[in-house]
Amino acid sequence: MGATWSNFTLVQSTTGSAAGALAVSSLQANDIVISAVACYGYRGELPSMAESGIAATSLFEKNNIPYDGYYQNSRWYYNYYRYYNYYYYYWNRWNWWYYAPTVVAKVAVWRADDAGQVSISFSEPSGYGHIFSTALSVWRPVISVGVGEAVSDVGFAQNAKAPANVGNVASLPIQADDLLIAMGADISGNAATADISLAGPASQALFDFFPVYASRSVRIKIWRAASAAEANLTYSHCQTARMATSLRPNVKVVQTAYPTVTDPYAYVEIQPELTSRGRVVRPEWFNAIRTAQSWAINFGLRKRWVQEAMGSQGSEILSARIIEMWKVDKTLVASIPVSEAYVYATEQLAEDRVTALDQGW
Repeated sequence: MGATWSNFTLVQSTTGSAAGALAVSSLQANDIVISAVACYGYRGELPSMAESGIAATSLFEKNNIPYDGYYQNSRWYYNYYRYYNYYYYYWNRWNWWYYAPTVVAKVAVWRADDAGQVSISFSEPSGYGHIFSTALSVWRPVISVGVGEAVSDVGFAQNAKAPANVGNVASLPIQADDLLIAMGADISGNAATADISLAGPASQALFDFFPVYASRSVRIKIWRAASAAEANLTYSHCQTARMATSLRPNVKVVQTAYPTVTDPYAYVEIQPELTSRGRVVRPEWFNAIRTAQSWAINFGLRKRWVQEAMGSQGSEILSARIIEMWKVDKTLVASIPVSEAYVYATEQLAEDRVTALDQGW
């Protein structure tokens, strides 16, 4: 099994200059939704984004400063722990008690779970901040699979590796088809020229957000990597804060018709959900097979891999998508609904897949 990526296709981009909502229609399942918002204020106000219209899975969300915040009981509260792993440089000039305005931007990436229209609403919950720039872009992944195969859904997992930095250059190893996200902020007379350039992998630019207010600016860029390489990000006039990370894709490929299994046993790959409480949620058709085969010595789990974090609430991951490979009697393949799994015709093909997943190929 395998999936070959090509350049994404732009569905639509739109921008705004105040609080409210932006919408894009004609989405398909697995489209990538990118939105950003910027506000200025004098008390460290944070803007907020909310998605509606279709079901969507949150893949990534971050402010351009290394704290998370929430408004409660007429004041802001801040948590700092969440971002230190990804900010490789931070100059503490976000002290809003100096009565100078701060510019705070936020970017979010979603995967559309359904077709239809997506709407992103932008607000600043305390009412003290002023939203002055919003953006929404929707991109469609272009993915090719083999004969008799189909893409079920697409997910992304955030890279746990922090970038290395020398001076104003950050370096991060990138694999082909990763999404690379970089942010930089500045408070100086050079704020209007702040920028981030990418060298190393072949790439497709997906998003460029650049709000500027009162000699304060934030530059947010997102690329799709088209080749594996060491990504070198050069930050120009981003002296206040810098950030870089990547999202590794996970494409769930299923078969539209299952092959004839030549060995006595079939190896079946599925992608269930692992909840934050440790419960594995598998398809009902699989649970029925597992119940019927609970006595069989030839039925069992070959291996499991954690593939993608799904959704978050603050710093808590709500669930994860995992890959499981099960060994079953080949007669049970007839009990697997079409386009719900991937069946390997031989044990050797299954073991090749195990090696690929183990090595992260």
